[in-house]
Amino acid sequence: MRSDRNMRIWNINDAPIQDTTMGQLLNCAEQMDLALLMADNQEGYGVPVGGVMASRNLIYLAGVGYDIGCGNTAMKLSIDSSAVIAFIKEYMDDIAAEIPIGIGVGNKEKVVTEFFDLFGKRIKEIEITKPLIQLAESQLGSVGGGNHFVDIFISDTNEVWIGVHFGSRGFGWKIADWFLKKVGSSNNRYEKPVALDVNSELGQLYIECMEIAGAYAMAGRRAVCQKLVDDIFGCNVLDIVENHHNFAWKEEHGNEIFWIARKGSTPNRPGQRSFIGGSMGNISVIIKGIDSEESRQTLYSTVHGAGRVISRSRAKKTIDVKAHEKAIAKIELRGSELDESPLAYRPLQDVLNVHRDTFEIQEVLHPIGVRMAGKNEKDPFKD
Repeated sequence: MRSDRNMRIWNINDAPIQDTTMGQLLNCAEQMDLALLMADNQEGYGVPVGGVMASRNLIYLAGVGYDIGCGNTAMKLSIDSSAVIAFIKEYMDDIAAEIPIGIGVGNKEKVVTEFFDLFGKRIKEIEITKPLIQLAESQLGSVGGGNHFVDIFISDTNEVWIGVHFGSRGFGWKIADWFLKKVGSSNNRYEKPVALDVNSELGQLYIECMEIAGAYAMAGRRAVCQKLVDDIFGCNVLDIVENHHNFAWKEEHGNEIFWIARKGSTPNRPGQRSFIGGSMGNISVIIKGIDSEESRQTLYSTVHGAGRVISRSRAKKTIDVKAHEKAIAKIELRGSELDESPLAYRPLQDVLNVHRDTFEIQEVLHPIGVRMAGKNEKDPFKD
């Protein structure tokens, strides 16, 4: 860890941070009580991905991001791994056919969920969310584009896991966009992010809308996983691990109360379990947080994934197709483009090693089937 004023930085071998990422962190440090950067860091919108922004009374809208509640859900299944491996092509064909994914897609089947029972009345009362109820209903159970995925894994203990990564879809994006416009944000990557006072009327409304969008994201991930369990695999669920990594929480640290916005960073309290996804050709893991001095220094936070080393545009232009194909040779892939190649990401183990004193790894998951949005399945909603 490197520490300077109110900034703390974790990076592989303490290597230099990308200039634009560092510039964003410095901007954040001007207003935040603490501005942290995890080892999977990369440039974001206003706030760097891998950023952990702590304030006694402020929340960065860009510290939560457009995809409010983006995160992961993983389930361990009661199905024989040899059968899944033997029929992986058929399983992936079914997933590609049954799970809606990509640009503005809706779900042909109405998802039965308690989300609308819990939040539907309030959604119809709030100015920003009232017009979004039909969008929320239509997109629940669909998956976005970019780095969002539906994966099948085999663990080191030879068990089958499924994992999904996405957030609140168009519902959350439109909420975030409304608040950013309300505070005069220009949506420029490099502008100083705008903070909301949590005690203001607008701040209280944002917190409520963020929590609704987060619940929507969780309901969507659960719906996709349950469809896989019921309709694709026809089995039982033995274990569930889920977490947001684009969200803000009110937490106590050192006998003080802070609002912690984690942008591409996972909460990691002692005993808390999380699913951390790697790239399509690399491991993912289930971790459990532990208490340590290092954990306290991170405000009980950790990485959310491997982190990009090449931008999307550069990856499409520079990654060698044959090298990419070699990297995913053992993966049954549906969709995706070169910008999501494993070669565009760090090895997950490298970033986990930086934070090894803050958690224990409970499961190592190896992907055998990956579904992502392809060329014609783009998602207009920023992560």
